[in-house]
Amino acid sequence: MKRTTLRAIGILLLTNATFAGPNSASPAPQPNIKILSEQMDCDQNHNVCVAKGNAIAEKLNDSKVKILKADQITSYFSKEGGTGPLKVARLEAEGNVFFIIGDIVIQGKRGTYLADNEVAEVFDDVKVTNGNNQLDGGYAKVNMKTGHYSIKRGLEPVQALIFAKDQNQDAKKDEQKEK
Repeated sequence: MKRTTLRAIGILLLTNATFAGPNSASPAPQPNIKILSEQMDCDQNHNVCVAKGNAIAEKLNDSKVKILKADQITSYFSKEGGTGPLKVARLEAEGNVFFIIGDIVIQGKRGTYLADNEVAEVFDDVKVTNGNNQLDGGYAKVNMKTGHYSIKRGLEPVQALIFAKDQNQDAKKDEQKEK
């Protein structure tokens, strides 16, 4: 089994090229996901890397901020079209999970992200925060492309805390911009 462990601060830039193969003469593709952690264990035979300790995965080259933070993030790779280069297919997050999409923060105990359709799911003690507004539930499904999300609790109702927009605060912000 071919296995690599990176200790201290691990950095993995994931592209649509193989992460194990030699470089060809063509220009190197730009990475589309950056993962940082305290340690990474990679198993190239099984196309998986586990980022442990303050793991952060960030989607690069996107107009909207898209970040996944967790105690541990496991990256699964698959071959594009079954025969092409390896690419990230799925991320699984465990412990103190945070998905950040622009101004929206979804947190829970564990989560998954499917790269092909950019859909994330968050499980257990889920909180969705957008500004001062907050939704609490047990499960959330998020479309990372559109920012659309839905939340469920199970047998209990979803709890929502929604605050009216403060017109005075908006006026003060506009005044500060003019100065």
